[in-house]
Amino acid sequence: MLDIENFLLNIDTETLLFLNAIHINILDHVMWYVTTKWTWIPLYASILYVIIKRGNKYAIIFSIIAFVLTIVVTDQFCSSIIRPYFHRLRPSNPNNSISSMLHLINGYRGGKYGMPSCHAANSFGLAVFMMTYFKNKALNYFMFSWAILNAYSRIYTGVHYPSDIFVGIIIGILSALLIFYGMRTLNTKNRMISDIATRTWNNKMIMPIIYTGGLDIMAIIVYSIYSLYI
Repeated sequence: MLDIENFLLNIDTETLLFLNAIHINILDHVMWYVTTKWTWIPLYASILYVIIKRGNKYAIIFSIIAFVLTIVVTDQFCSSIIRPYFHRLRPSNPNNSISSMLHLINGYRGGKYGMPSCHAANSFGLAVFMMTYFKNKALNYFMFSWAILNAYSRIYTGVHYPSDIFVGIIIGILSALLIFYGMRTLNTKNRMISDIATRTWNNKMIMPIIYTGGLDIMAIIVYSIYSLYI
């Protein structure tokens, strides 16, 4: 059993070192802004805008609570329950033997423990909730790509093992599905909330989210290029 654990740990470590070693100056800047939560405030604001524009007051309140609950559940489950149980040092932690072999950005090392990744859990939790909530193919592709980008940024910056990311993704997906279907069950029992959680949203309805997210990414790239020359 111990041999299997060591084998998996070695694969985890070697995969991290391989992926983390693939870096260039422009990507250092891009990934630094991608992994910063405040970068995505415009995207979150656009989601709020679309919900407010299309729902009645009961649906708006109910939907916002469900969205916030998805993030809170994934974040707290990872940081307050699982991390204290595993006590697994981040690869970037100075007490971790591989920390000196990693490419870190701006000296950022994150907190002490890293199993699982809250970034991955939150990103995939939000993405999956939106995919089930809006039921729009264009938005599905965008949000899934956005979640992958966020998750990968944690490996690129050297603060998480791939297994941290994988476990975070699973937690995010399961939490989002649990909250969404719980929300839909309550929705069918309360006629005041309307069909906001059961209908399909067309492209015109959700385009503000995709446009805002796309502009967010473009701003990151442009500012990253600018940062190289100042």
